[in-house]
Amino acid sequence: MIVLRTVLFLASLLGYLGWLSRRMLPEFVPAVLFSSIGCLMLLAALCGASGAGAVAVCLTGLLLLGFALRKRESFRGLLCFSNGFLLVLCLYFLWNLYGIRLTGYDDFSHWGVITRILITQDRLPDSGDVLLSFQSYPPGMALLIYWAVKIVGINEEWFWLYTQAVLTMSMYMGLFAFTQTRRERWFMCVCILILLCSNTFFINLLVDGVVTAAALGSMCFCLWYTHTSEGNRVGDRKAVLFWLIPQMAFLLLVKNSGVFFALIPALYLLFKSENTEDRRRGIVLMLLSLMPVLLWRWHVRSVFPEGMLSKHALSWGYLSNTITDKTVQGMKYILAKLLNRLFSPKTELVWLLAFSGLAAYSGRSLLRRRDSLLRAVLSVDLLAGLFYVFFLYLMYLFAMPWYEASLLAGFERYLRTFTAYACGLMSLALPEIWRDGGGSAQRLHLRSALMAGWVLLIALSMGRRYDFYLKWPMDGEPRTALEAVIAEHSVLPGKNYLIVIGDENEDREYLQYMARYVLNSEQVTVLTPEELHEKTDCEGEADYVIAWDWNDEIRKQLSPEFGLQPDRVIALEKVTEQL
Repeated sequence: MIVLRTVLFLASLLGYLGWLSRRMLPEFVPAVLFSSIGCLMLLAALCGASGAGAVAVCLTGLLLLGFALRKRESFRGLLCFSNGFLLVLCLYFLWNLYGIRLTGYDDFSHWGVITRILITQDRLPDSGDVLLSFQSYPPGMALLIYWAVKIVGINEEWFWLYTQAVLTMSMYMGLFAFTQTRRERWFMCVCILILLCSNTFFINLLVDGVVTAAALGSMCFCLWYTHTSEGNRVGDRKAVLFWLIPQMAFLLLVKNSGVFFALIPALYLLFKSENTEDRRRGIVLMLLSLMPVLLWRWHVRSVFPEGMLSKHALSWGYLSNTITDKTVQGMKYILAKLLNRLFSPKTELVWLLAFSGLAAYSGRSLLRRRDSLLRAVLSVDLLAGLFYVFFLYLMYLFAMPWYEASLLAGFERYLRTFTAYACGLMSLALPEIWRDGGGSAQRLHLRSALMAGWVLLIALSMGRRYDFYLKWPMDGEPRTALEAVIAEHSVLPGKNYLIVIGDENEDREYLQYMARYVLNSEQVTVLTPEELHEKTDCEGEADYVIAWDWNDEIRKQLSPEFGLQPDRVIALEKVTEQL
């Protein structure tokens, strides 16, 4: 049955891909398709018809395929280098991610939880979902995973991860639109492979990499239709704006920081508008792309109003709460820590700025042309970088309490989200320098050295996680140990659990969130032997006691009552019955 459903799913995708490839460049088709489906799934979920919406989306794709076959329309538009490269990546990561389960802290506290709620209960989260940490976070990626799971029928965590991986990789394919020769295409392949492991981790459901990829995809779409002769010839301005709406809307549905990245193409199009009518269309574009996220915020306010006051929520109530706990001295401290991180030699942003200056010098003749792609990319990177740093600082001030902001000021993951985005834009502009005016053999060698230097730079500074391409071992993971105990002792989910850890265990919070997720229960208490001694009632309340660590102190606390045998992880069944 799964094989048949998979065939229908792929046939539906083929119908959409073929239909879109006859309306735009094939490199942009996957990004536009998945962004549109994500927006449609949100509308269906808000109407309480998420399951019916998934089926309707699939059937529409099948109908498009049927009409195309009946009219004998060609699918040759899909036969391009980028789609071939994407297919190879999809096949590789199908092997790479098969059998992988969620192990990340953020998966257990939010992303895995919201995905499981959608899939198992066919609804958006509400106030009864106490395991969900960030109630106001938008669910765009979880909705796309839901759509794939409901159609294909594989409800396993490796498939969740694989769906997100396919979406992320497809967003990068827009970079190939700016390549003309085989050498340039292989250069872009190398850049994408490096950027994929710079801010993306397919072994968890964190959406930072999705934001980077989706932002790059939408900006590539803008640049193609404004800075290439073919784009100006093929692209109708109304059509460009229309297909940008789902891409920008999906950016807003992936993560709150998508607001910043969605503004970049919108403001860029307004800047490039040649008349009042074009500016009016650009404003309409921004307003329409806001509709899905506004509907989501309406859902949050309706279902759990406290969600607008939850961590990192973009609301006036939450902002007023967080700004009042910071002094002027504290604000200066956050700014100093952020700037120190930005201008540290270990920061990728410093090397990116240095290389940008070298690229500007090498392509200085291009900078005099108004239609130069290099000029546009350098301008976007510089201005967007300045605003992103300002945006980060405001987030630390208004969207985080003092304790968290003081710890996360200059947080590497936040900075790398933009750095990967800026590096992606720079990668698509370098081939223009290569093609610029020919010149002497010496200049040609210098340009070749520039491109080779760029690959080396991002490989050393951005691509720090090359184990990203290796299959992640599940042996030795805390979750694997807990699941072994659950299987051995037939531990039931949804009960009350007590986990006893040693004083030296530093993974207390992680263990609690992991156990809550795996056992699907909010009643998980993690205590040390000393804390357990002070709270004597915890043992009687628990349905199960799990001794996570084993040492003399834990043995002394638990052995007399329960007769434990020394082992790394031990579960006690039905503590209340034994008492």
